[in-house]
Amino acid sequence: MPLAVRPALDWARVGALLSIATSLFGLAVSVGLTVLKFMSDCRCAGTLLNACHDALARVSPALQGMFDCTAAFDSPYAAVLGLPLTVYATALYAVTLVLALLAARGGPTAARAAVWLLLAAILDVTASGVLFAISSWVLAAWCLFCFCLYFISASLLASALIACHRRPRTRSDLAPGLPVLLLVFGLAVVAVQAVPYGHTCDLPEQGCLRAIDPPPATRLALGAAEPDVLITVVFDPTCSACAREFTALQTLVADDPGIAARFLHYPREFGGCGFADVQLPAPAIAAVNAHACDLTFAVECIADRPGAGADDGLRALGDAFGALDVRPASARLAAVAAPFLSDSFTRKDLDRCLRARTGALAERVGAHLRYGVALDVRHTPTLVVAPVRAGEPQWHLAQVLPGRGDERLRKAIDRARRWAAQPQP
Repeated sequence: MPLAVRPALDWARVGALLSIATSLFGLAVSVGLTVLKFMSDCRCAGTLLNACHDALARVSPALQGMFDCTAAFDSPYAAVLGLPLTVYATALYAVTLVLALLAARGGPTAARAAVWLLLAAILDVTASGVLFAISSWVLAAWCLFCFCLYFISASLLASALIACHRRPRTRSDLAPGLPVLLLVFGLAVVAVQAVPYGHTCDLPEQGCLRAIDPPPATRLALGAAEPDVLITVVFDPTCSACAREFTALQTLVADDPGIAARFLHYPREFGGCGFADVQLPAPAIAAVNAHACDLTFAVECIADRPGAGADDGLRALGDAFGALDVRPASARLAAVAAPFLSDSFTRKDLDRCLRARTGALAERVGAHLRYGVALDVRHTPTLVVAPVRAGEPQWHLAQVLPGRGDERLRKAIDRARRWAAQPQP
């Protein structure tokens, strides 16, 4: 009795089904990232983009410097025509989902749909390669969410190749009818996302505007003495995103004479730097032994030393950010202090100041920490952008921006200037 012949596995259908699953996954991730980007840009809300950076900081300070999702998503390369690239990724995966469904259904259009699915997957992988190159060599910051999209792109290409396996193809497979219809469909998906994104992003009542108490005094100041926009930065000296923001703000205030920046200490270390009444929010604590408190007090000790210049505190802060790669972490203190040591201010004097942590110096640091806690700062840097009228910051019109972001800051400055120009009630 002859053995039953097993039917051959239909690899083309398997590839189409895998393409359906991959497209659905890519669609979900793209929509989720668009929501995160929207919340970050248009609602001034701390999101997983910041949490990604902070979680890596707990693992390793070196990883913290390598991976920065906010920097990647806020770069000029992350948007086209004012919309984040994830909006276009959503449209692409919606199109590949339709193509994969047609390929899986079979029939006369299956081969044509498989070919166009493969071309769409090649486009996706090419775009991912370009973005990876930009992240690596231009931004010098990678994003774990981006790596997730890269994996989806590679998976879609592999499944599309399988979907084309041994399908009978003709020259008509590349006929333009089907892709034209899908192009219109993709543009419709982009439009559906673009209308609410663009319409609500610039409305101040949607979450950016916040009445806050005036921040405490600080000697760490940049920019105009009489600005029209005041930016208060709550920072940690061991935070790589804070270092990038510090550099960006130096350039910003140099280019714009109407902007001033003030920096408040917020060392995110267990124990609140010894202040009994300071209890940092749990997500705000970045590391156990980051030496953030020592670096914070070192900056203030250097600024308080005999004969200190008006900008020595800022210089010391810049050196602290520049020493983020110094290993071990305890050696950063020596690197920061070295340019300021002299016969009148020795390393023993610095150590004595660090151990004491008393007087006006400690009061300043404590006031900064308490202000950050009252503001519920969970990510550094956190920026407070306030318009200035008649020389007085308008704290009831402040915008609080958790995490760094050049595009968000630019929009916040533009809003602040518009509000400052409005007639007073």
